Amino acid sequence: ASLLQERYFDWLGVKPPQIPALDLHEIIGEKIRAAAQRSRVRDLYDLFRFANKQFNRDIVRTITVIKCWETNFSFDPVDFLNSLPSGQYDWADLRRLVRKGWEMKAETIIHRVQDGYHFLVNMTEAETILASDQYQRQKIVYRELVDHLHKSPHNG
Repeated sequence: ASLLQERYFDWLGVKPPQIPALDLHEIIGEKIRAAAQRSRVRDLYDLFRFANKQFNRDIVRTITVIKCWETNFSFDPVDFLNSLPSGQYDWADLRRLVRKGWEMKAETIIHRVQDGYHFLVNMTEAETILASDQYQRQKIVYRELVDHLHKSPHNG
């Protein structure tokens, strides 16, 4: 990624520097994996903030399944989304981390995450196979999904 082209770069006669950063799809996929495996309110809040952003939902779903498989975690999106209201979240920690005026009610955050990530339930056959393979036996399916991702444009 690079910085936005601002006028001062032109005035200085330089181009914005390239900044190494993860792709947005990978960030969101990793946040979903983290939220599915642990109950940290900051993961849930990050997903809440990303829910209305433009991104390719199919790519994020595939990345999520791959990341869960790589950590030997069986990912069931229906269970994940349904378990959000009963999660043991430290809402006080969120108030400490979030800028004043950006606070939201717990119910608002949970419902937006449930709605915004409902696309996770629409898994392909390969994703379904991999998502339920917590012992990493489906290496061919894994390789096929990774190869498919490498051929997919990450802008969408």
